[in-house]
Amino acid sequence: MKSSPGSLVDLLRVWGRILSLRATESDFEQLEFRPHFLAGWACVWLVGAGRWWDDATATFPKSTGVGSAVYVFVLAFFLYLLTKKFAKDMDYAKMLIVVCLSAPPALVYAFPIERFDHPQVSVIYNSASLALVSIWRVAIMVRYLRVYLLLTHTQVWSSLGVLVSGIVLGAGSLGALKAIGESMGGYRDEGARIAADIAAGAFVVGLVLFPLSLLVYWFQYRNAD
Repeated sequence: MKSSPGSLVDLLRVWGRILSLRATESDFEQLEFRPHFLAGWACVWLVGAGRWWDDATATFPKSTGVGSAVYVFVLAFFLYLLTKKFAKDMDYAKMLIVVCLSAPPALVYAFPIERFDHPQVSVIYNSASLALVSIWRVAIMVRYLRVYLLLTHTQVWSSLGVLVSGIVLGAGSLGALKAIGESMGGYRDEGARIAADIAAGAFVVGLVLFPLSLLVYWFQYRNAD
């Protein structure tokens, strides 16, 4: 018996294919405000709060996940602006849904590794989790941009390069990069130095990547139909 569109079974099937990088054009076409956006946004909220559930000193935006719940709208909007020139049927709402549905991998941040292991182990776990989740979520967006919006590899990677490096440079210029690293990786106490090192390294990479990505993006933008 086939599940009806909008059913829980259908939601989990499509979501599972997106997370496993097997989503087809048909899968992306099915994405709607209800239930896909609502479920994805709830997951974003849960993941955002989960990073800090075991930290009594976390601020209100961190402990409640409000920051993450608002951030996805901004992230999706900038990605929409960067790629709409390359796609005929660009839809901000669908872009937002895919960004939200890419949130579950970040649930690994909610595991309170600091309570059970040596501080060095927790730092390694948080760093590995941060790298894995970042790569996974970028891969999901690449799948969407390539399979559904039919962007070329160059259009995809130049757009993502401008977006990611731009965020890094913007946050670094505002002095917020270390705090973002701590938030995304769930670093505590001993991990603060690691977060600072990651922030410094990311800023240097951003300085190199942004102008290169922007140059390639500009040529792609000019040559787009």
